[in-house]
Amino acid sequence: MGPRKACILATMTEVFAQMGPATVASRLWRTRPQRPYLTMRQAAIYCFGRKCMSPEDRWAFTQWPDEDSPVDAVCRWQRPDGTERFEFVQLKEAVPAELNPDQTIQSVLDRLPERYPRASGMTIAINLNRDVTTPLDSLRIPTLPGASLWLFGQGGEPYDSFLIGDLLTTPVRCSFNFPRANAGESPTRWAGLLDD
Repeated sequence: MGPRKACILATMTEVFAQMGPATVASRLWRTRPQRPYLTMRQAAIYCFGRKCMSPEDRWAFTQWPDEDSPVDAVCRWQRPDGTERFEFVQLKEAVPAELNPDQTIQSVLDRLPERYPRASGMTIAINLNRDVTTPLDSLRIPTLPGASLWLFGQGGEPYDSFLIGDLLTTPVRCSFNFPRANAGESPTRWAGLLDD
């Protein structure tokens, strides 16, 4: 699925989810039936951010079907010369403060080496799903040999979304606007799920 179209579908799903009973769990997509939609949204934002960092490449992703797998999504990017690469992504999250007010970005980072001692070849992408301001140089970045580590989320000015990584090498920040449907655009009229 193309990341732009997945972001649009995630927004539509979020609107429909808010039409039901207003519980914190359902509003924040924390019920079991909603988990695939939360994963799709997070993977879409991450993949779209990667696309914004290299706009000449074609990006797409799919969700990993096994919920208990160390992989949540697989991103595919294709260079203009036809070369394809695949990225196996484990999504993590600094959850909204109303779910866990004590969680910090650092606490999420500190748990990674224990959870992924053999992270080689894996990308760990952490969704910062809360209002927080933390200087990057104040974070203790874990050792994850052979892995890559990214932070992404929504918030900030003048753009509403961001991607920062790879934190295990020389991090670069990319700011971008969350994709929205164009006037008159409808998923029922899309020729396919890959971005045009």
